[in-house]
Amino acid sequence: MFSSANEEPRRKRKGIALSVKLDIIKRLRNGERNKDIAVALNVPPSTICTIYGQREKIFKIAEASAAASRDASKVISFTRQPLMEKMENRLLDWIHESPDNPDTSDFFVIRDKALEIYSELKTKALEEGDKSVEKALFKGSHGWYVRFMLRWQLHKGKTPEKDACVVYYDIDAETSSEETSDIKDHSGK
Repeated sequence: MFSSANEEPRRKRKGIALSVKLDIIKRLRNGERNKDIAVALNVPPSTICTIYGQREKIFKIAEASAAASRDASKVISFTRQPLMEKMENRLLDWIHESPDNPDTSDFFVIRDKALEIYSELKTKALEEGDKSVEKALFKGSHGWYVRFMLRWQLHKGKTPEKDACVVYYDIDAETSSEETSDIKDHSGK
């Protein structure tokens, strides 16, 4: 799983409670050093810097959270942009339908195409007046690439058949059993 025997596994991401984030910001404003806070909370110093850099966003979330409920111990999680979903779906189509059959292990080829598609989608959305994508940013990082490969079950160096991708259906409680069987029949299961 790792490229060399000397590499250590990466630490798992862990969520930080809103109350802890607010405490970090308060401690920084009181003059405590990043390093001291990081050691006390057992988190990397870069996490402390990131939290402080996002303090305005955290304050807005805290205000909304306080208004909705007085429990400030909720963990904040972010949802993916719909623009990202569209981009990844178009990228998958490109991978499956490309006459060259691109090598999915080539990070730079996949990233460049993803950036191109994202740029096209963002420009189109802005032309249609969608202001929500103005601040949207996609860098095509290696982390995104790894998650993309895992999310769509793509294996490095192999381009799967189009039908090999996982299909997810959102079936709500109001969907009749007749409609559900149609969906199952359509998906081949």
